[in-house]
Amino acid sequence: MNIYRKIRFPFILSLICVMSVLISLESCNSEKNIQYKVLNDFESYSDWGFNHEQIEKGQGYSGFYYCKTDIAKPYGIGMKLMKEDLDKFKTKHYRISGWIKCSVAGLAGALVSTFEYDGNIINWNGIELEKQLKEANKWTFVSGEFPVPDKLPGRTEFKFFLWNKGSETLLIDDMEVVFME
Repeated sequence: MNIYRKIRFPFILSLICVMSVLISLESCNSEKNIQYKVLNDFESYSDWGFNHEQIEKGQGYSGFYYCKTDIAKPYGIGMKLMKEDLDKFKTKHYRISGWIKCSVAGLAGALVSTFEYDGNIINWNGIELEKQLKEANKWTFVSGEFPVPDKLPGRTEFKFFLWNKGSETLLIDDMEVVFME
């Protein structure tokens, strides 16, 4: 019995170590492909020098500021990047994410990304939120990955924002877009 325990413990410990290394290598491998990353946590809002009615102070996901959407203001503050900024990198796909909080579970909304040229949308992707927002008043992480369209025109703009399709309150914090190889 003692010999069995002496053999079994090192074997289990070795197995745990090997699994930890494999998991670490996999996470490092996926992070190597990142070419360009932008985060908006709304915390530097006080330094912006103007008051924006959709940014509120309270208990955000990671700090004190977040963006609020409702029936009067259904589109949240987002991000805008120009194609020439992305052309510096080899980007084939991108991931959008954010922490979302709803006043009513299952609220209709979407985390949206678009590529626009001369005011026209040439590519639209969205992550529908109804099934993901299962609890009211709880921050929920939402993420989705999409391909970058081929052959984008010169002055194309990439936009990323929260769209509230309902009549209740929908909040977002820690918006992030990651462009990858």
